[in-house]
Amino acid sequence: MNISSPGRRTSASLRDDNRRRALTAIHLAGSEPVTRAALTRELGLTRATTGALVGDLVGRGLISEQPSAPTGTRGRPTTRLHPAPAGPVAVAVEIGVDALTVAEVGLAGHRLGHTVTELAGATPSAVCDALRPRLTAAHGRLGDRALGLGVAVYGLVDQATGTVIQAPNLGWTDVPLRDVLRQAWPGPIMLDNDATLAGLGEARRAHPHARSMLFLHSNVGLGGALVIDGQPVRGRRGFAGEFGHLPLADHALPCHCGATGCWELAVDQRALARAAGRPDAPHLAAATARGILRDAARDDLECRTAVETVARALGRGLGALVNATDPDLVVVSAHAAQLLERAPDVIASAMRSGAMAAHRDGLPPVVPSVLGDDGAILGAAEAVFAQTLLGRPR
Repeated sequence: MNISSPGRRTSASLRDDNRRRALTAIHLAGSEPVTRAALTRELGLTRATTGALVGDLVGRGLISEQPSAPTGTRGRPTTRLHPAPAGPVAVAVEIGVDALTVAEVGLAGHRLGHTVTELAGATPSAVCDALRPRLTAAHGRLGDRALGLGVAVYGLVDQATGTVIQAPNLGWTDVPLRDVLRQAWPGPIMLDNDATLAGLGEARRAHPHARSMLFLHSNVGLGGALVIDGQPVRGRRGFAGEFGHLPLADHALPCHCGATGCWELAVDQRALARAAGRPDAPHLAAATARGILRDAARDDLECRTAVETVARALGRGLGALVNATDPDLVVVSAHAAQLLERAPDVIASAMRSGAMAAHRDGLPPVVPSVLGDDGAILGAAEAVFAQTLLGRPR
C-alpha cells in the first residue's frame, strides 16, 4: 500500500507526494475530521487538485467522505474527511517484563482491538510462544488491510539486523527477534526500543506541531528520544535516546548497563525507593514509588524529602539535556510525569541551575505525556504507517 514514489520530480511523483501529504494531514488530525477546505489551505493546492486527491484516496479505500452539518449559510457545504472504516491497519506489540500487549491501530490512531496477556516469564521463547498465535490470527483476519507489524521492546535494538542486543530487565542478550517473528508474520516488521517508539507516538499523535521534542520515560530505568520533524534521532545503530545512562549520578554506583554513575540510578522508581530508605527490588519498584509519592502528598517528611531529592536530580539532568539538544518542548512520561506533578517547582529550579545562562530566560516547557501508557503501542503503529504508507513527515 505504499503510495509514495522516490526519485526525480515527475508529474507522477508530485501526485504521489501530494497524496501522501493529504493522507498524513488526515491521519494526524486524529478524532478531529479534516474538511476539504482546510485540506486545500494546509496543502496550498487548488480546490480542483484537492478534489482529485480526495477522490483518489476514497477510490483506494483509504479515506471516506461525509457531508458537514448544515451551517445555514449560502454556498455548497464542505465535506469531512475520515479514515475509511475498512482501511489499512497496523498491528502493534509491546513486550513488557510481565505482560504482552497486542493492538490493532487504524489511521488517525484509532485503536480497533487490544489484548493484554500476562507473562509467567519474559524469556524469548515464552514471549514468542505467546505472541505467535495472536499474530497469525491477526494477519489471517486482516488480510490485505494489514500494513505491517510494529514491536516495542524494553531494550537496545539493532535496527539493521532486528536483534535485541541487550534488554536487562527482560534478561535478553542478542535475541534475533525480527527473524523469530517472521515465522508468524509474513509482512513488514518494524522493531524498536519502547521509549523511542513512545516518543515517536507522542510527537506524531499529541504534539505534531513541535519541530523538536525531547521525550523522557522513566519507571525502572530511564530512556527517551529526541524527535525532530516527527522522526526520532536514532544514531549509528539505533541506540540513541539512552539518556538514563549519562554519567550524572554518583560515579560509585554500578549500573546494569555496565557503566557506573548513570543518571537513571538517581531518578527512577528504584532511586526513589532508596532515597526513602525502602527496598528497591525491581518487581516492587512501581508499588513502592506510588506509596512514597502518596505519603509525600500527606506530608510525610521522609517521603517528601525523598521526592524532592529525586525531583532535583531529574531537573538538573533536564537542564543538561536542554544544553545538549535545545528542544522546543520537553515531555515526561510515567514515573517522571508523577515527579513533575508532585514537585514541579523543585524540578523547574534544578533545571534552571543545570542549564546554561543563555537558556534560563527561555527554557522549553516541560509537560506530562498525553498518551501515557499507550505511547509505545501507538508509536509502534506510527512506525508502521511511516514505513509503509505515509513516508517521512515533512
